[in-house]
Amino acid sequence: MTNQFPTLQNQIVDRIGSRKMTRGEYAAAFDRVVNPDNWKAPIDATITVAGDLEMEVVLRAIEFFTGARGRASLVVSRNSCGGPFLYRFQAPGYYLTCGA
Repeated sequence: MTNQFPTLQNQIVDRIGSRKMTRGEYAAAFDRVVNPDNWKAPIDATITVAGDLEMEVVLRAIEFFTGARGRASLVVSRNSCGGPFLYRFQAPGYYLTCGA
């Protein structure tokens, strides 16, 4: 008998427009900005972002895992070859948001 329940990483936890977002997709996005020493610490990371959808996924992942609303600030816009944007993501983190 096959397992009828999806794994935790495949669990659909949100929608962005018509796109279903899984916990695994949010975990991968969160891993890009999380403090590597402590995931509950404030977030301050600069990463490349391909477009609006990817930026929205990162912001929602921050909120999903920490309860904190993150913000993104443009650091470098696309270069003449169409390379990705560079954004700085900041959020107070889980400790300051939830007190745990």
